Amino acid sequence: MRRDPPSLALDGTQRRDPERLRHDSMRTEQLALAQVRVLRFQNHDVLQDLDRVCAEIRAALFSLSHRVGEGGGEGAATPLATSAS
Repeated sequence: MRRDPPSLALDGTQRRDPERLRHDSMRTEQLALAQVRVLRFQNHDVLQDLDRVCAEIRAALFSLSHRVGEGGGEGAATPLATSAS
């Protein structure tokens, strides 16, 4: 049974570059294949709305523990969660 926490990604302005976006997308797909859920946030969101970012992280951790407790584990993780900004 897998209980790995999500991976957190903080993206700055350089992540708006199309090449960086493609790289991030490919990396996220690779992590999803390894059953790693990626929570991606913009640096601006962390600096300006930390409460919302923390709430999203807490929700992801709660969801993970809830799924594991209900027989989740392998294959239960959502591959990608993004924040709107």
